[in-house]
Amino acid sequence: MLRWLSRRRYSSCVTGLTRPSRPVVIEAVEKRQLLAISVKFVNVPISAAAKAADPTLNNLRTVDVQLTVSAGDDWLASDLLLRLTKGSFYNPRAGGNAPKPDEWADNPALEFDTFVSGPGFASPTILGRKEGSGAAIFSATEVNVAWGDLVTTGAGVFTAARLTMTNDAAGDLTGVLYAKSAPATAKPYAAQIKPQATTGTITGYVFNDQDANGGKGATEPKLPNWQVYIDGNNNGRLDSGERSVKTRSNGNFTISDVPAGTHRLRLVLQSGWRRTAPANSSFSHNVTVTAGATAANKKFGVTQQGVSTSQRVASVQGRVVALPSHARAITEEDLKPLSGWRVFIDRNNDGRFAVGEENTRTDSEGRFTFANLQPGTYRLRLTQVEGFAPFEPQNNLITVVLGAGQVSSGHTFSQKAV
Repeated sequence: MLRWLSRRRYSSCVTGLTRPSRPVVIEAVEKRQLLAISVKFVNVPISAAAKAADPTLNNLRTVDVQLTVSAGDDWLASDLLLRLTKGSFYNPRAGGNAPKPDEWADNPALEFDTFVSGPGFASPTILGRKEGSGAAIFSATEVNVAWGDLVTTGAGVFTAARLTMTNDAAGDLTGVLYAKSAPATAKPYAAQIKPQATTGTITGYVFNDQDANGGKGATEPKLPNWQVYIDGNNNGRLDSGERSVKTRSNGNFTISDVPAGTHRLRLVLQSGWRRTAPANSSFSHNVTVTAGATAANKKFGVTQQGVSTSQRVASVQGRVVALPSHARAITEEDLKPLSGWRVFIDRNNDGRFAVGEENTRTDSEGRFTFANLQPGTYRLRLTQVEGFAPFEPQNNLITVVLGAGQVSSGHTFSQKAV
């Protein structure tokens, strides 16, 4: 913007001379943009060639400090401090600590050394330590270094540092990246290094394949209390020491802390049923588990179709719900499911739950299932919870007569808040 000052005479405070008045031009204030610099931490897969060159790398992980510089800016210098409270760094060259990409073809393991870098994996100028005085530290448990990029490289995405360490490594990483911005930019960064997961999880469910077609239909129920196991020796049976779990009340199962690798997953078949899924000769899943991940949706189907009537087992299904407090007509939408309530089979008909009596807890939808029951008469009871009173049935008792292979459903315990 141009601004003309009024014509006047003024005295210089420096020279004391009187100068004739003249127009003075004041230039517009320059709009100077603060340019961007950003940092993120990237997990870098260690190559198969590197692991073959040094098998130690099979049990290590690599993290890059990745720097992005915007157009018109330049990366000047960096510092970094990471002291491990657990685990150790990978340092095969015992203190080289600068990237040597011309050696990576002959020794692929060096690509995953612990080092700091200039743009394009150029060797940086080591300036000293980030914290303290003296030479930079690259030890088994500490990286403490300040370094510079003394050439103009401009915009781009660069690896400022590469840190390779044991899977159990832990510590607090801090640093600053400096760029030639307007005004100059100092970008601090930090991360908490935590032990990396070495195990994963397997999840799935068991379902009643009522039409025996190998797939779960929309109305086909999942089955609780079925045992799923990892067949470590692949002999087709559950042996002592092998991991196993039972399906929950909703028919789902979870096996956690499974070592990374490939595992054979099987189902213990119960009397009165036959297998339908998975559709392979062993009715098993070959599951690949990745550290920190979940191998999901592993399904087992079983059916009573094709099983003689005398061998078929029966089941009972129902739910526990709370009625609304208002006195208006009750609709299905008014009912609130009660989860975590105990339903049990009162074998001795004494009205109390006893150790050894079959029992289950309602799921998040208030539903319960008793499966694998032989034909006969069963007394289902509900353990009363404080703050509620039974509404129907008033004595918390439902009697069910089961025939072979029968699925008896629709049984409801209703409660009223008090």
